[in-house]
Amino acid sequence: MRNPHCQRMFPSWGIIIVLIMVLVATPAFAQKLSIDLRKIGHISKEGRVQDKDKNPSLPVVDSLIAHGADAIPFLLVKLEDSTVIRGKVLDDWPRVRVGDVAWFILYDFFTDSHMAATLPDPGLFAIVGSADQNQPGWKSWASLVKRCGRKGIRKAAEVILKPYEGKFLWNPAERCFIVTQ
Repeated sequence: MRNPHCQRMFPSWGIIIVLIMVLVATPAFAQKLSIDLRKIGHISKEGRVQDKDKNPSLPVVDSLIAHGADAIPFLLVKLEDSTVIRGKVLDDWPRVRVGDVAWFILYDFFTDSHMAATLPDPGLFAIVGSADQNQPGWKSWASLVKRCGRKGIRKAAEVILKPYEGKFLWNPAERCFIVTQ
């Protein structure tokens, strides 16, 4: 028979167990960053998200940069977020989701000022491959999401980035992450 005093003191062991599971399963980096990607604002179709001449006022991006390499796993987690972002984010895109923005930021963060990838091959480009040039970018992206799923995109990005974990360094001159030896 259960002790009624314990029942009152701990109303539901199930809640406690679930909370512990969530804390253990959720990477520490995701817990310590509280950046709302829905507040990204309008992203220019020119250049990278971190290019101040093209995107002079994106506080969300500035905040991610300020967190350094902790931004990478945070963005990886957000790749699965299908929350729709209200307002104009990307020109010509009818609907933008948090996971879409996480992808663009992550991809741009590993692209130098000359638009070259800073990751060794295959790099993140391997995930998107060569997009169908006969359709708008949003349709190519939607096709990829449909084919791989957001979880599949996240897993592929994690596989590509895993060998370099702990070796990411923000290069302030190039405004991108580079891999150190």
